[in-house]
Amino acid sequence: MSKEKIRQTDWAKHIVETFLPINQIESLKNKFGIQLELVFRKDWRGVMSWCSKEGYSDPCYAGGCSGWYNGSPLVWGGVCGWDVTSDGKYALCRMAYEDYRMFKVLEYVPDPQEKAIESFPDEVQDVLKSLQSQIDELKENQKEILQLLKSQQKKG
Repeated sequence: MSKEKIRQTDWAKHIVETFLPINQIESLKNKFGIQLELVFRKDWRGVMSWCSKEGYSDPCYAGGCSGWYNGSPLVWGGVCGWDVTSDGKYALCRMAYEDYRMFKVLEYVPDPQEKAIESFPDEVQDVLKSLQSQIDELKENQKEILQLLKSQQKKG
């Protein structure tokens, strides 16, 4: 894929040009059929090291880099700066001055449970989704309790 082709890709255009907030990356699943899987969270030196190791040029050359959607320095602060490799395999997000996150771009395939839920009427879907979120919250609480118990065992 070339820089011109990736710039015509709806999902890439969306994340780069709208400065997609990091907490909204889940919306890409339904909107574009892709999901972003975190590869790493590092500073700029880590990004440059990863790029050279994976065979990509780093995206922030002042004149623009042809291996990336924009290929110029990413904004940060009030908005997230994004760039996407021209092959569409990776997306880079700059959260803060030295806080970069690299994501692998994957096609989103809903799991069988999600497909089964979609076959029910909307009211039932809402109830099932609510129950699933409650179950997920209970699992998180259980993990926190287990971590607390383990830390108390180490102290005692």
